[in-house]
Amino acid sequence: MLRKTKFDDQPLINWRKLWNYIKIFFGAIFFIVWTVILSTILKLILKFFILYIRGLYIIYKGISNFAKKNIKGFWLLLSILILLIISILYGLYLMKYFNYVHEILNEQNNIEKTKIELIKENEELKSQIIEKDLKLEAKAEEERLLAHKQKVIKNRDIAEEKLPQEVKDLVIKHANTYGVKDIRFMECIIFNESGGRSEAIGDHGLAVGACQYHLATFLGHRKQMGLPLADLRKDTDACLQAMMFSISNGGIGNWSARLKCA
Repeated sequence: MLRKTKFDDQPLINWRKLWNYIKIFFGAIFFIVWTVILSTILKLILKFFILYIRGLYIIYKGISNFAKKNIKGFWLLLSILILLIISILYGLYLMKYFNYVHEILNEQNNIEKTKIELIKENEELKSQIIEKDLKLEAKAEEERLLAHKQKVIKNRDIAEEKLPQEVKDLVIKHANTYGVKDIRFMECIIFNESGGRSEAIGDHGLAVGACQYHLATFLGHRKQMGLPLADLRKDTDACLQAMMFSISNGGIGNWSARLKCA
């Protein structure tokens, strides 16, 4: 006898661990992407800041050179004023540039949000379509079953009306003997098989009598009942007895007319 180990009850794939690994993998990718984006932005800011400092330094060197040459105070003040104006304009330019970058990033975020919303709406529409299709299919199936039920009731009513009384009496007799409950169902089958006529012949001459028995099937049922193996298919009493015996033992599939009656 094999010994049961602790691994026998474990599933082949641990879906919880697999889901955690997937979340970690995509989280790492998301972190790397945003790190690259932020590093790029910081590099741009540092580059502009360095350019700004260099510009200030160049202007400062120019003013120093002016001062060393004993330039009059008016020109010195004018140089300082020009430096301030250039600094302000350059600062305004940087602000405008950063606002532009910020707008681009916001636009990209809005595009991503719009995509997510569109995907969500698309999924909702798909769900609604599937739900409507299921309702339509259910309604069509309900209508089909209702039509079939109405057709079955009509077939049973016709059989009850047109089947000969002596045949109906025999159906009741043998149905009670073998515990077959649905008398109208039996009458409908017999009527749609043969009209209740003992001389009826079908299946290219193979099916005979009111119950439309094939010879081998009839003799097989007679053998199961412990009766003599005689071809009594045209004897309505004998064929109905064999039929009720067969149906009470699950042999309803031998008669195709059942599909019109149930």
